[in-house]
Amino acid sequence: MEPSEFKISIPDSDLDLLMKKLELTRLPDGVEGYEKAEGVPIARMKGLVEFWRTSYLPNWRKHERELNELPMYTMPVKSEDFGTLNIHFVHQKSKQPNAIPLLFIHGWPGSFLEAKKLLKVLGESNNDEPAFDIIVPSLPNYAFSDGVPKAGFHLGSYGEVLHSLMLALDYPQYTIQGGDWGSMIGRNMARHYPTAVRAVHVNLAGVDSGSVMRAPSALVRWFWRWPGARDRDGLRRALNYVTVGNAYYRVQESSPQTVAYAFADSPVALLGWVGEKLEEWTDGYEWSDEELLTWISVYWFSKAGPGASVRIYHEAQKGSSKSGGFWDWIPVPLGVTQFPKDIVGMPSFLLPSLGDVVFESWAESGGHFAAWERPEKLAGDLRVMFGKGGGAYGVVAGRDGYD
Repeated sequence: MEPSEFKISIPDSDLDLLMKKLELTRLPDGVEGYEKAEGVPIARMKGLVEFWRTSYLPNWRKHERELNELPMYTMPVKSEDFGTLNIHFVHQKSKQPNAIPLLFIHGWPGSFLEAKKLLKVLGESNNDEPAFDIIVPSLPNYAFSDGVPKAGFHLGSYGEVLHSLMLALDYPQYTIQGGDWGSMIGRNMARHYPTAVRAVHVNLAGVDSGSVMRAPSALVRWFWRWPGARDRDGLRRALNYVTVGNAYYRVQESSPQTVAYAFADSPVALLGWVGEKLEEWTDGYEWSDEELLTWISVYWFSKAGPGASVRIYHEAQKGSSKSGGFWDWIPVPLGVTQFPKDIVGMPSFLLPSLGDVVFESWAESGGHFAAWERPEKLAGDLRVMFGKGGGAYGVVAGRDGYD
């Protein structure tokens, strides 16, 4: 099977339907004293909806042309239990024939758009820096990839499809970068395909009691090294997330179909639910209205519908016994870059419970969407990790990224 070039072309009928829904929007009342902590403020939402209806949507073809500047393709990929899925992906090949294959895996509420800035930065490497062939798939159920037609598509299933895609693109060995679900899917792939996945870099790291007990040396280090301010802040954020901040997770995990009804019928419900996370999970990043609405529009116009994206929460939990734990140890070199405003932060002494950590870095700023907020930092860390003298230098046979 060969990849087919892909261009976004939303039918006029879909644009007309969205316009009608925006024109019929009924917003709730505003409550005095409510701020961002209670959801997107009513004034902010009114402004976004008005801009979407009067400016952004009438100029959709311009935004579409800009997105179509990305080198996008689709390819049918066979899945053992779920038939053939047509997968949408960006494939930016380096001019360097020795470039390192890098699979970028997004999460929720991200998409292939998450890597757009990173593509530009990594594409500008010189002879003193490793070069990368970058593959950015839309996960099944996201953007312009097929939806999965039946239940049971767990993290291992996502990994199977992405691994098959990489093999079909003639990358028998490759590396992975991921945050959010991309971190968990990528590490899961390393456990299942260790001869193909040669190294993994993540910008979201987490541990559970099981993973720590599998690496008792981490507990020993706890007694010999009191956590510093950065470690304590990360742990506070992790505690806040598991006690308060993951309420959305529990809803999407337990009732994905209920969430899907709201997303499928109401663009404003989608904007409120996803837009809140885009703004809340960044390090003060100032989204332009156009940026934010492009992210939302990719969800709204997605092939499987916007509600399909949340099924991963339900299926991942159900399928954990088949595909492995979220934070199991991996048998390949691991790199970790943490950002100070991500939803969690892990102390350095716990990271070895996740794998053989060959690279570790803390960014000075940035949040959950690292590739979008801090592409230069993420690209720089990848170049160090895979560059000469780095912990993952030369891990892909015959591809060190240099002339």
